[in-house]
Amino acid sequence: MKLVVCWTNISGYMAACWRALAERPGIELDVIAYADAHASSDTAFDSGMLAGIPHRLLSPRERDDGGIVERLVRERHPDVVLVCGWGFPAYRRLSSVRGLANVPFIMSMDTPWLGTARQTVTIPLKCRYVRRMAAVLVAGERAAEHARRIRVPEGRIHKGVYAYDERLFHAGLLEERLKMPGGWPRRFLYVGRYVVSKGVDVLLEGYAAYRRSVSDPWSLTCCGRGALGPRVAAADGVTDLGFVQPEDQPAVLRDHGAFVFPSRYEPWGVVLAEALASGLPAVCSTAVGAGVELLHPHSNGWLVPPADPGALAGALRRIHDRADDLPAMGRRAAAVAPGYAATVWARRVEAICHEVAGHTTSSP
Repeated sequence: MKLVVCWTNISGYMAACWRALAERPGIELDVIAYADAHASSDTAFDSGMLAGIPHRLLSPRERDDGGIVERLVRERHPDVVLVCGWGFPAYRRLSSVRGLANVPFIMSMDTPWLGTARQTVTIPLKCRYVRRMAAVLVAGERAAEHARRIRVPEGRIHKGVYAYDERLFHAGLLEERLKMPGGWPRRFLYVGRYVVSKGVDVLLEGYAAYRRSVSDPWSLTCCGRGALGPRVAAADGVTDLGFVQPEDQPAVLRDHGAFVFPSRYEPWGVVLAEALASGLPAVCSTAVGAGVELLHPHSNGWLVPPADPGALAGALRRIHDRADDLPAMGRRAAAVAPGYAATVWARRVEAICHEVAGHTTSSP
């Protein structure tokens, strides 16, 4: 089974997924992805994480050249093509290439259905495009609803487009945390870009309000970078570690007691699964797609409205006041995450490939 994946920017978790898929005995994988296209200064993933995975990285000039992308895909003679979304013209063009007419396509999709005017007006265009797709791999239930709105048949919708690297994030970190001489760490942790869409301003305001409400506040560690970096660095009680590569993150998670993720907009949020898999109770906003499937209030964490510093402060205070309950909450967190691990993702994608192989769909 020759599978060509056409992706945008690389990340640690997608590299883990591709590696797990490449290790499946029935799959011959080749990845085409962006070297630094649309790369944000807020991330700095090491491209070396793709070592051992057959891949071709596109330069900024190549990524928009449909002819180059078509040639790269066709010369690999794929049995199946997995393409990310519909927002990238050179990849979108592949679905109408005559030389690939008999190749089934799988599309990934993470955008939740929000019912906006823009989503509504583009439904006809998306409907025509997805008719070419033999399967659509969505992030979760919110994205699945979007797929239904653009008339993807229920039988072609598969959940689980993202997964975390269980070699790095696992319950062993919970056991190490439980054995710490000083007891469960009394430190909050945030991992993500320092931008408004991630709710970092809400995080800082909510954390400041929490600090004022207690006499012995926990510290807050932030890992990332972005436009709000100066505010993060200047905030009382906050330690800014900057961008931390995936392989260095487990030690950081081990040394903290609760994870905070207050995004205003988050189609999925793999970092939440990574934190839970590591045995960290979490607080996240209801805008986080992964929270729908993974976070269970009063069991392994709390959900709060987005853009509400007061609600976030209250959730941090609950974590503070229930410190003795956190080990049990951490165990429940670690138990809920494994279904979203990279090896499970690989088995899922392999099964979808075999399901669609040999079947073609109507042209757009």
